[in-house]
Amino acid sequence: MYLVHLSSAAALEEVRRAKASSRARVFGEMRPLYLYLTRERFDRADGALWVGQPPLREQADVDAAWRALADGTIDTVGTDHVPYSRARKLEPGLPFDKIPPGVSNLETMLPMLYSEGVRKDRLTIERLVDLLATTPARIAGLGSKGDIAPGKDADLVLLDPARTRPVRAAEMHSASDYDPYEGWEVTGWPRVVLLRGQVAYDGKIRASTRNGRFVPRSPLA
Repeated sequence: MYLVHLSSAAALEEVRRAKASSRARVFGEMRPLYLYLTRERFDRADGALWVGQPPLREQADVDAAWRALADGTIDTVGTDHVPYSRARKLEPGLPFDKIPPGVSNLETMLPMLYSEGVRKDRLTIERLVDLLATTPARIAGLGSKGDIAPGKDADLVLLDPARTRPVRAAEMHSASDYDPYEGWEVTGWPRVVLLRGQVAYDGKIRASTRNGRFVPRSPLA
């Protein structure tokens, strides 16, 4: 069983209990949104910008989420990136249950997890790599991904651990015109991204829409 969008301390405790049982094989996934933000965002006039499924929780749930990342309760972090525009999220007269759920998360996932996790001693760098690369590839049965080794695809991120910059939607490459972490000071940004050994990003996007390649999956051992 692969559980996504885990956000509350209670849900994380159930996953922890299931993992301790020999009768269950359970994997848990966390979204970035639940590591940094709390329900106070909904008290703002533009609170709809942070609407997702499930909703933002309390600070105690955020703290529990970081513990779950560190102790192995959570196996992966996935963005669930949905680049809605500000106008679409804040459409006048839209009932709460019709607000399109989800936010832009893709470009900030790695740098924020490094900045808030590794730099603040919540995670080791090895644990970060495991959450974002090694374990997702293993669970998904992508044998050519997730490791640096002979025969693997050379999909690499070269991260500058000292580079600090604020999150600004205007500087992102997402289709969204706002960012849920606007103004957040983040230390640790990618400098170069390699796709099968070729430069895909070095400050500018170098990859084309024709660079994709089908990767067959295998069953989880």
